[in-house]
Amino acid sequence: MRHIQCSGEGTIEMKGISALIINTGTELLLGRTVNTNAAFIAGRLSELGINCYRITCVGDNCGRLKSEIERGLKLNRLIIITGGLGSTVDDITKETVAEAVGIPLVLNRELEKSIKIKYGKSGRARSSKEAFIIKGSILLKNKLGSAPGEIIRKGKKLIVILPGVPNEMKTMFPELEKFIRETLNLRRSIFSLTVKLIGLREIEINECIKDIFERSVNPTIALTAVPGEVKIRLTANTEKEKVRRLIRPVLNRLKREFGDFIYGYDDDTPEGLLIKALMKNGMTLSGAESCTGGLIAKRLTDIPGSSAVFAGSAVTYSNGSKSALLSVPPGIIKKYGAVSRESAARMLAGAVKLFGTDITYAVTGIAGPGGGTRDKPAGTVFTALNIEGRIIYGEYRFMGNREDIRRQTADMVIFGILKEFK
Repeated sequence: MRHIQCSGEGTIEMKGISALIINTGTELLLGRTVNTNAAFIAGRLSELGINCYRITCVGDNCGRLKSEIERGLKLNRLIIITGGLGSTVDDITKETVAEAVGIPLVLNRELEKSIKIKYGKSGRARSSKEAFIIKGSILLKNKLGSAPGEIIRKGKKLIVILPGVPNEMKTMFPELEKFIRETLNLRRSIFSLTVKLIGLREIEINECIKDIFERSVNPTIALTAVPGEVKIRLTANTEKEKVRRLIRPVLNRLKREFGDFIYGYDDDTPEGLLIKALMKNGMTLSGAESCTGGLIAKRLTDIPGSSAVFAGSAVTYSNGSKSALLSVPPGIIKKYGAVSRESAARMLAGAVKLFGTDITYAVTGIAGPGGGTRDKPAGTVFTALNIEGRIIYGEYRFMGNREDIRRQTADMVIFGILKEFK
């Protein structure tokens, strides 16, 4: 890993409306249902300029839910609760919210009638529970089900209850967003930018920009990492026209510190950017793979239209296939090993002859967990690139399990080619 020198700068304070998201249902706590509602709601709140203070899951327990609501009202202007609005005994959200805010439930005759019409005989059982609403609440129509959503005012605070069924909840959101914008007089926006890097460790990045972590409140900065890749997320909260201006100084700092390692932003992928670069420059690509087993080719061909620039990759996993398909001399393999710079060089030469493209890559390594030696442990990888006749070799020691090592190898090969276009 390459080491870097660091400088220091500061930023400013973050303000705004905060929200609590409560997702109810014992099935969430048992891991039987994936909580997609939380991600959807948090994303939509972000677009509205509302800070998601906390996301919590609560089982079908009235006491625990009431406690979360009461605590949430002390800290947040908005609480959104999903689930527990149905007709069964364990659907307790409405009753619990009513108790928490001290407002009674009342029968809504119009809702009761519509449920009976919609569901016939079974509507009678449904209406006996679902037709009760919190007194004074604003109803959100359920176009896909029977239980409506509700907006409850508690002084200057808002509590919103929505169905737990994702499709039902999502259809209510446009109406809810309009109400929130108008009621809370939202003028701010939350803008998030993810900066993606390959080739640096999380601890190196953290040490270099720790002054930003310590002093920055708006924009905030956060790191996430998987083996071989680090993502730096910048999040700013301010008036819409000022958002990008607020983020720009921190982004410029990141570019100065880590420019050689930044490959893209937000939804960018190394392979997607590489295919675009090849198309833009009218160049072609091919390769030869051993330890990655075709993973590099797979990622490149996941990109629509890649056939215009990517000729293919020879997957030569065994020593015999290296010799048969790429003309790697058995003597080279015997003397230096299949995992060596010399074997990578011969694989590259064979792929250049086979495909005849502008750029060619070759990779050989030990993905593990077995197969390593003291001199060449699992994670040892040799790469070779031919960029229009210019040869570049690489040797790496990747950490992690078999999947991690293969992914890091593919990342490094693709990123290594991509850097040539910068």
